[in-house]
Amino acid sequence: MESSCEESSAIVATFSRKDKRMTQNVSKRQKRRRESGYIVNNNNEEEEEVEEKILALQKIVPGGETLGVDMLFEETAGYILQLQCQVKALKVLASFVEGNDKQRMKLGGLIMADDTVTNGEVFDDAPVEIAVDETTDAASKTSALKQKIAALEQEKIQFLHENDVIKQRIEKLKSSIEESQSEKDELLKKVENFESENKALGSVAARAAQLEGEVSQLQHDLITAMNGLQGSNSELSGVKSALEGLKSTENEKSVKLEAVESEKNLLLSKLEKLEASGNNQKEEVEGKEEEIRVLKKHIEELKGTVVNNEEWEEEKKELHLVKEELEKRVKEMVEKAAELEKKLREKERVIAERFVASNINGIPVGDDQVGFLGGDVNLPVVAASSVVAVAVVGVICYLRYGRKA
Repeated sequence: MESSCEESSAIVATFSRKDKRMTQNVSKRQKRRRESGYIVNNNNEEEEEVEEKILALQKIVPGGETLGVDMLFEETAGYILQLQCQVKALKVLASFVEGNDKQRMKLGGLIMADDTVTNGEVFDDAPVEIAVDETTDAASKTSALKQKIAALEQEKIQFLHENDVIKQRIEKLKSSIEESQSEKDELLKKVENFESENKALGSVAARAAQLEGEVSQLQHDLITAMNGLQGSNSELSGVKSALEGLKSTENEKSVKLEAVESEKNLLLSKLEKLEASGNNQKEEVEGKEEEIRVLKKHIEELKGTVVNNEEWEEEKKELHLVKEELEKRVKEMVEKAAELEKKLREKERVIAERFVASNINGIPVGDDQVGFLGGDVNLPVVAASSVVAVAVVGVICYLRYGRKA
């Protein structure tokens, strides 16, 4: 009996010590939880009430301040079961104590009755007082235990109600946690997208660095190209100066060519005059013209055969030689023409004298004389045509030489 009372008192003392420790630490832990953001001040009265109940549960449940909401619910259910077991144990203990008290009272009454019978005296006061004291002690203990049991049952009912409220709150928190989880997943997706973009930006940065290297290389190449361009510009200026010199020489050549053209026109006019004077000898003139055409054709062929400057120099030398020979021949032809003209005049004078003498003497002139006259008349024409041909060849060679020069 005494051991059972000691156990019950030890249990009550243990609960009281735990309650004191929880009460001392609740303010500090609550403050820390509010600072850490686990408990949020809200204007909603229902949420504040639930928070207060959660704090009350954390005070009652051993180690509740350090637990989350889900673990707190599990620990609360376990704590309620533990309280139920303790209530049952206390009920059993109270019934056991009450039975023991009744047995003790019965045993005490019997012993006192035996004592009075054996001694021959009846002592009613002392046993009655002892029984009354023990009965009052047991009744007081039993009433205290019953009150404790009632309080525990009331606390149990309150815990069950609070447990239901906490379950609802937990459901709300779970839904909010799910929403937060979905938001977290979206944020994770965004983070992954940002990471992929960062990777892409990293590749872009690497490519930009590579392009910067290429740009520096291109700048170096551009500088070298500009230096080369400056050299090319200097060469171009030299080429331009040479071109201007060539243009000046070309102008000089054009002036010379104009002079040659004027001389050509003059010679052509002279040639036309000579051709006009030789209309009587058309056949020979046509032959000479054919020769002239052949010579022109030959000259054209010579123009086509001229390929380079060395051949032109050789042809130039040959043309100089031909020119000199033609000049010599022209001089010779002129001299011969002068001699023939002189001889012709002498023969005309002789023929005229003979004709006058024959007319005076009455002697007719023979056919041989006429033929002689006709034969003599052909000599100047032949000489003139030869001179014309030689002059044409000389003019053509001169023009050729002038164009080459």
